[in-house]
Amino acid sequence: MEPTEPQRRSHELGDNATAGTVHAPPVSIESRQVGATGVMVISGELGLEGGDAVEVAVAELVADGISDVSVDAGSLTFMDSSGLGGLLAARALVVDAGGTFRFGPATENVARLIDLAGVHDLLGPEAT
Repeated sequence: MEPTEPQRRSHELGDNATAGTVHAPPVSIESRQVGATGVMVISGELGLEGGDAVEVAVAELVADGISDVSVDAGSLTFMDSSGLGGLLAARALVVDAGGTFRFGPATENVARLIDLAGVHDLLGPEAT
């Protein structure tokens, strides 16, 4: 069996973005499959539309049969409560599918929001 190239998807949105429009500073969400794990790299600022995009990207991975998802937020410079809500909704999709959701590392700003919201136990020790 020949090795296959991992699938990659990319979503870019900015705050107040509409379909097909990108406003700076955007959030960039890249997802790919590595073996049986879905890997997402989120960078930029995660706000209202970005939170929805995270949920959509994870839903696509789950629909493709991926049950374990790892999110790298080491380049995420900002996240508000809407972004956090999208992240938690994405986690729920994975857990409801019987999978494992890992989040981290996170920047200091993002880790602070997670700590203030009291959801670090849901996102794992690398989130703080």
